[in-house]
Amino acid sequence: MKKKIHPLFILLMLASILGSAFFVVQGVNMHDEAAKEGEAFHALQAEYYAQSKEARDAAPMGSELNQKLAAIQNAPSELMRIELAGIGKILIGIGALLLGILIALVALPGRVKDSIGYRD
Repeated sequence: MKKKIHPLFILLMLASILGSAFFVVQGVNMHDEAAKEGEAFHALQAEYYAQSKEARDAAPMGSELNQKLAAIQNAPSELMRIELAGIGKILIGIGALLLGILIALVALPGRVKDSIGYRD
């Protein structure tokens, strides 16, 4: 006689899978965003350094050229933040999925044995 799986357990497994997928997708999207931000950063750098050294040094405080310099100086830390947060979300998603698998293996050892044909 086969035992029925409790509906709450199925709901818990589904939540684990969906939660992990949510975090993995968020992490991948953050990596895509970092790549786009990196391209914009390199374009801004090229535009800034296309100006002569004298023009860059003589730019008045608060000018567009100085604002570009400030954006160039802040961009690497922002790119690193996006990259690391993306990696963290991917790892959280993987961890949530592994936790769901662990719960399944602990909660249903008999069903796992039956499914692979193991006999005592």
